[in-house]
Amino acid sequence: MPVIRGDSANPNEGAVQGVSTANDQAMGVYGEAAHGSGVIGRSTAWYGVYGHSVSQHAVVGESDQGSGVVGLARKWIGVYGESAEYEGVRGLSKSADHGGVVALNEAGGAALYAKSANDAGVFDGNVVVTRRLTADGLDVGVSLRDLAGQVDALRGEVSRLRDEVAVLRKIRTDLDSQITKQREDHKVDFDNNLDLARRVKTLEEKVL
Repeated sequence: MPVIRGDSANPNEGAVQGVSTANDQAMGVYGEAAHGSGVIGRSTAWYGVYGHSVSQHAVVGESDQGSGVVGLARKWIGVYGESAEYEGVRGLSKSADHGGVVALNEAGGAALYAKSANDAGVFDGNVVVTRRLTADGLDVGVSLRDLAGQVDALRGEVSRLRDEVAVLRKIRTDLDSQITKQREDHKVDFDNNLDLARRVKTLEEKVL
C-alpha cells in the first residue's frame, strides 16, 4: 500500500497537492527512488504528467548517463513539440561528434520529414550527402554526371570550332593580302596608261 494516498472527485483539485512558497526555486513535490522511478504519472484519458510554468520550463529532465527525456508511444507521436511563437522542437548538442537533432527509421521509411508552404528546409552551413539525392523524381547525382558529360562534349566542340575559326582567319588574311597586291598592281598599270595617254595627246597637239 502507498505510504501517502489521496482521492479527489473534483477535476479542479488534485488528489495529492504539494505547495512551496519559498523564493529560491523550491519544489512543491519531490520524489526519489533508489532503483525505480522517483515519480510516475498515469492517466486513462488525459496527460500522465502535466507541467506548467509562467516563466521557465514546464518540464525538465536531467540525467548523468541516460536520456534527459524519453518519449514512447504505440499509436501516436513519441515526442511532440508545439509553440505559438518559437520553434516546436529544438535540439542542441555540445559534442563535435554528434548532431543537435538525429532522425532514424528502422522500418525503412523516411527518417526525417519536413513540410512547409514555403521552404521545407533551410541549411545555414555545409551539407553532406553520402548516398542518393533525389529532387522532383530526378537522381541529382546521375543528372550531374550526365550534365558533366554534356559539358565535356561541348568543350570539345568549342575547341574544334576555335580551330576552324583560326583556319578561316588565316584564309581571310591571305585573301586580304592578295587583294591588296592586285590593287597595287592595277594602280601601276593605270598610272602607266594615263601617262601614255598624256604623251599621245601632247604629240597630237604638236602635229596639229
